[in-house]
Amino acid sequence: IADLDITVTWPVGRSNNTLTYSSTQIKTDVSGNAIFSAAVPKFAVKDVVTFYPSPVSSSSNIVKAAYEAAVTAQYAVKSNYINYPGGVLYVYDFNEKGKAGSNNFTMLQTLRNSGVNVGNSPISDTSYFEKPVYDLYKATYDIVGKAYKFMVIGSFKYAEPSIETEEGTTVKLTADITCVDMNNGNVIYKTIFSESVTDKNKWNAEQKCRKILAEKAADAIVYGM
Repeated sequence: IADLDITVTWPVGRSNNTLTYSSTQIKTDVSGNAIFSAAVPKFAVKDVVTFYPSPVSSSSNIVKAAYEAAVTAQYAVKSNYINYPGGVLYVYDFNEKGKAGSNNFTMLQTLRNSGVNVGNSPISDTSYFEKPVYDLYKATYDIVGKAYKFMVIGSFKYAEPSIETEEGTTVKLTADITCVDMNNGNVIYKTIFSESVTDKNKWNAEQKCRKILAEKAADAIVYGM
C-alpha cells in the first residue's frame, strides 16, 4: 500500500528488566515499502522493533485493530561487559534444606557456550551470601584485581518444597542474579525469576529445572548486563 503511515516503536533505555520505548512515524513509498533503522543503543537489550498502521483516530477499536495488525523484528544487542577478558562466577546451587552446595557448573558451561569467557570465583566461602555484595566484590578483587570485567553473584534455591503427585514430582527453583562491575564494585544488573518442572522423580525434575534456569540466566546476563 503506497503512502501508508506506519508507527514504529523500539527500546531506547532500560533499568534492569524494565525497558522504555520511543516511537516515530514513517510512510511507505509508491511501491508500498518502508525502511527503518534504529540507532545502536548504548545498553544491552533483547526485544523487538514493532511496526503497525498508524491509528487514524484515538478510538479504542481503531487502536486495537492497528495493534493487531502489527509485525515485529528481532532487536538484540549483547552487553559490552561480556567481551574479553570476561567475568568470574560466584553462583551456587542450594538444596531443598537451604544448604549451599557447589559453584553452578551448568551456569558456567552455559555462559561459555554463549561465547562468554568466564571462570569460577576464587572465593569458596558461602557465608558471603549473608553479607553485602560489596564485601564479596572486595574479597574477590583482592585476589584477581582487574583480571575480569564483571562478576556474577547468584543462587539457585528452592522456591517452595517439592511436591509429589501421581504425575511425578514438581520442583520449583528461583534464580537470584546480581552482576557487578569489577572496576568499582557497582551493581550493574539484577534479575530474579522462577521456573518449575514436573518429572517422574525429584532428581530429574531438579536437574531439568536447574538447566532451564541456567539458560535463562545466561541469556539475561548476555542481553541485560
